[in-house]
Amino acid sequence: FMLLPFAKAIESLAIKFIPESKNEASKRVLLDERLLLAPTFAVSECYRQTIKMAELVEFNFVYATKMLKSFHQKKADQIRDNEIKIDTYEDKLDSFLLKLSGKDLSEEDNNKISQLLLAISDYERIGDHSTYILQIAEKLKESEKKLSEDAIEELKVIVHAVSEIFAVSFEAYKTDNAKLALEVEPLEAVIKKIVRKVKNRHIQRLKDGNCTAEVSFMFSDLLNDFRRIAAHCGNIATSVIQLQ
Repeated sequence: FMLLPFAKAIESLAIKFIPESKNEASKRVLLDERLLLAPTFAVSECYRQTIKMAELVEFNFVYATKMLKSFHQKKADQIRDNEIKIDTYEDKLDSFLLKLSGKDLSEEDNNKISQLLLAISDYERIGDHSTYILQIAEKLKESEKKLSEDAIEELKVIVHAVSEIFAVSFEAYKTDNAKLALEVEPLEAVIKKIVRKVKNRHIQRLKDGNCTAEVSFMFSDLLNDFRRIAAHCGNIATSVIQLQ
C-alpha cells in the first residue's frame, strides 16, 4: 500500500533498466512469472503488452484494406507474420492473466484484468478479420476479377468509416479516455446503416447482372468483415467506459 502511489514511476524505472531484448520481443511476448508476486505491476505490464498487440492489429488492418486497391506480396507476408505474433500475444496474455486472477487482488486490479481479457479477445478477432480481408484481396488478384466501380466507391466509404472507429476506440483504450470512448457507439451505428444500405444495393446489382456470383460472395464477405471489426471496436470502447 505504501508503494501503490509510486506504481507508475516504479514501472517506468523497471522498463528503463530492464529493457526487452529486441530480437526476442519481436518473436514472442515476454511475461516474467515473477511479476505474479507484484500483481499491480503485473497488470500494468499486461496492459503494456496489450497495446503492443493492438499496434500489430492496427498495422494489419490498415495494410489489408490497402491490398484491396493495390496488392503487394511483401506487405502480405508481413501481415501474416504479424498475425502469428498477434495469436502469440493472445495465448501468452490469456494464460498469464488467468494465473494473475487467482492472486489476492484489489477490486481495481480485478476489473482491469477483466477489461484486458475482453480487449485481447476483441483485438485478436480484428486481426483475424484483417487476415480475411487480405485473403479476399489475394483471391481478386489471382482470379483477375475486379469489383464494379460502384462497389469500389462504396468500399471506400466503409473503409474510411471503419478506419475512424478503429482509431477512436484504440486511442480511447490507450489513454483510458471514457469521454472519447463514448464517440464510438454512434460511429458503430452509422457503419451498420451504411453496410445495410450497401448490401441492398449489391443485391440489386446482382439481380441486374452487373456482378458475377464469385465476386458477389467476396464483396459480401468484405462487408461482413468490416461490420464485425466495427462491432469489436464498440466492445473495446464499452470496456473503457465500464471501468470508470
